[in-house]
Formats: sequence, C-alpha cells, structure tokens
Amino acid sequence: YYPVTAKIALQDDNLRLAVLNDRAQGGTSMQDGVLELMVHRRLLRDDAFGVGEALNETAYGLGLVARGKHYLLFDTVKENKMVSVQARERFLQNQILTPAWKFLSDASDFDFESWQSSFNNAFSALSGSLPLNVNLLTFEPWKQPHSYLVRFEHLLEKDEDSLYSLPVTIDIAQLFGSFKIGTVKETTLAANQWLEDATRLKFTADPVPITEKVKSKLSEGLKITLKPMEIRTFVIEMQ
Repeated sequence: YYPVTAKIALQDDNLRLAVLNDRAQGGTSMQDGVLELMVHRRLLRDDAFGVGEALNETAYGLGLVARGKHYLLFDTVKENKMVSVQARERFLQNQILTPAWKFLSDASDFDFESWQSSFNNAFSALSGSLPLNVNLLTFEPWKQPHSYLVRFEHLLEKDEDSLYSLPVTIDIAQLFGSFKIGTVKETTLAANQWLEDATRLKFTADPVPITEKVKSKLSEGLKITLKPMEIRTFVIEMQ
C-alpha cells in the first residue's frame, strides 16, 4: 500500500478511473484494472512488521470508526478536450480538500431589512478571481504589524493539460486591490529564510558539493509567475 492523500487513478488508452478521497488512506493496484483503498486498518495482534504492538485504535472502549467521502470519476481519455480529465480532477479535488467555511450567528433580534442596513454583508480580501490552476494556499498574519504570509501554488503538473499546465502570471497588486501594497519579499517554502539568502545544494558526481544561490524573481511591477506544481511564498506588507 502507498499513502493516498488526495487521489488515486487508473488509466488505459481510452478510459480513466479516479477516486478522490478526503483524508489519507492506503492505496494499491494489485492487479491490472483493479484499485484498492484501505479505509481503516485494525489489528488485535502485532503483525511483526516493525511496529512492535497491535494497531488497535479504540474510542470509548470500542474499535475506532473511520468515516469519510469518496468521489468516483469515470471519463474518456481524449487529446482534443477543452479541459483534460486530469485538470478537471485537480479542480474538483481543490474544492473537496479546501471547502468554504460557514459561520452562523444569532440574528433573531433583527429583521432582514435592519440587518442589511446595519452591517456590511460582503467583504473579500481579493479584488478578483485567481486563475483556475492557481490556489491561494496561505494568507495569514505575519510577525510585523500589517504584514502577511502568502503562498500561491500551481495546481497542475507539466503536460497534464494543454492550457492549464502552462506557467501562469498573476499580479499581486491587482489581486489585493482592497489594500495598498507596501513591499513584497519572497521567502523559502517554509518561510524561515529570505529566498535571496538561501543556498541550495546542487548534487553532482564531483565529491565536492557545488552550491548555488536561489534568486527571487518578480516580473514587472508586482507580477509573479508560477510554473507547473510550483509553490512560492511571500511576506507582503500592506498599508
């Protein structure tokens, strides 16, 4: 079994089957044309595979119950589709794994007209929509006042789609038009170092490792370009 955190798929020359899951599970294909997902595993005895104890997870004295959802997708594999099967799976997967959060409050003291006139009922930090193949992965307050940690990710792999697998450029100033952007500085993925200060090892056959500096590249103005499957992290100061 291999860890399946979001999707497992089978494909031949004509057809494709994919299963999207909402939590990590074990997956395998022991035979051609067969998919198997291990939703939960419970053992009453040690299986002698190195854990050293039985995998007997319980809650309230009973065996743990595993819950979740699976989305089963069938489709044909065609080169001339407007949007590829893999791209549609990625877009649906993004909706499943990052659904909108819903918050409710008691409004019994107001009628609808009073509520509308007394409160701002709509606000978005984004002035526009992101491209379908770009996800705003992180947007959270950072260390200094009015600074935010922001991550963007390109959702598709190379060659998964004729259009959406291409590099994509977004304008941070237009995207966060509700704010006045002060400075934008790129960090490493974990945001523990400025990207311009990071040194990456370049492994070669030579016994002496060669290092190279990683440069932060901002296009004209505050535009950034994401390559397929790339995640870029920034600290943005807003005024």
